[in-house]
Amino acid sequence: MVDKLNQPMNLPLRHRIMLLIAGLLLSVGLVNYYLFQRSIELFRFLGLPTAGRNNNVSLFLTGYLSDLLWCTALYCCVVVLAERKMCVLSAHIALLLLPFFTELLQFLHILPGTADVLDLLLYSTVLLFFVIIFPNQILPFMSYKKKQLYPAFAFVFFLLLAVASMPPRKTYQSKPEPCTTHAPMSTSSLLVRVYISGSYTMKDLSGAQISGRDYLLSSLNRYAYNKYQLADGVTPHVSFNITINEYSSYYGATVYMSFMDGMCKSNGKYFNNCQSYSRFETNYVTAQKLFDDIAAKYDNFIRNGWCKGCPEPCNPY
Repeated sequence: MVDKLNQPMNLPLRHRIMLLIAGLLLSVGLVNYYLFQRSIELFRFLGLPTAGRNNNVSLFLTGYLSDLLWCTALYCCVVVLAERKMCVLSAHIALLLLPFFTELLQFLHILPGTADVLDLLLYSTVLLFFVIIFPNQILPFMSYKKKQLYPAFAFVFFLLLAVASMPPRKTYQSKPEPCTTHAPMSTSSLLVRVYISGSYTMKDLSGAQISGRDYLLSSLNRYAYNKYQLADGVTPHVSFNITINEYSSYYGATVYMSFMDGMCKSNGKYFNNCQSYSRFETNYVTAQKLFDDIAAKYDNFIRNGWCKGCPEPCNPY
């Protein structure tokens, strides 16, 4: 007798269609994520640039469609496994409950994400649909003996009791930062230090540090003629620390700007160093446009005043 495990698996046309549908659903869900919500772990692992949710796109497309397609594809596979008798009772129940279990893990903060009642409603709707269309495949345990079902029912029952009896989750909020301000700098000459680095290996880092510094300085001076000068051997009034990001010929940056003139103010006291942080997304075609936007934002802080952690409207005095 030839061992059945060594025979090739001949799938009936019905099963091939079910698996093809499952594959198509997963592919559509992946495309939906790529178009509208690239912040998933798969795209991070592949090194794809993240993108925020597009404007004027419904919440259903960005938040629920891929989950719905994933659940439907899963239950298509369950139908095939059940009809081919390739799934024991415990594994069958585990597959049916997998979508709901992922929501539970998100609720317990074991998996990243946010537990959502609408997700549970969608999963329940899909499960009900498959129960109506494929009752014998989705609920094959109806033919099992009661003794085999009691442990499963007991497990579900006590799991629900454990979840229901959980105390409210405690949220610990860090102490808010004190309001920090810096008044407008009206001096006619402002000494600036600029340090530029890259989050990637630049072909000519030293050249980029010089050309980028000079371009930022000229861009700042377009807003206030000859106000900004490079600090040479002296302590600057303002220091820029810029890290350039690059992906597929698009540029972005993280910028830390420090006021170092001793005029930072918090709780009525002055101190030497206060820092502003900004992130410029990686969607700039040219580095020049990126530096122009950095100069525009920080010239406004310097000449009109700056606030951090303060109630609106900002009063930098």
